[in-house]
Amino acid sequence: MTTQTRHGVFETNSSSTHSISICHNVSGVYETLPIDDNGVAHLMGGEFGWDHDYFYDAESKASYCAIYAYDLPEQREMLVEVIKEVTGAKDVAFDFTTDWDSGRFSYIDHQSSEVPEEAFRSKEALKDFVFNPDSYLETDNDNH
Repeated sequence: MTTQTRHGVFETNSSSTHSISICHNVSGVYETLPIDDNGVAHLMGGEFGWDHDYFYDAESKASYCAIYAYDLPEQREMLVEVIKEVTGAKDVAFDFTTDWDSGRFSYIDHQSSEVPEEAFRSKEALKDFVFNPDSYLETDNDNH
């Protein structure tokens, strides 16, 4: 193995820098999710990596939380309960997987994978994050 030492060069182990903003909903106005003819809300997952973007819509924020909660039974159940309560859905389908080998693979970049944890501190916080149009998710990276 060869080691190279460089002087005067800025280097970083850069990765994603996600953040969430949870606003308490004082107006009582919440967004909803599409419900199919069978009363099911479908969470499609997605790829939340290094792109710089803001997500205010309930579908994206619900999918972000669903990816986080995918293998965490208590958080998954909390998300399902909140979605059912707000939307009136009979069921919630996780229409993705966190299995890399699947064609429906979804992920949150590993450096930001714990960011959604704050939304799960209570059902009210989760409801406000996902369904309050003033709450948002910002994705970015530290390569700037």
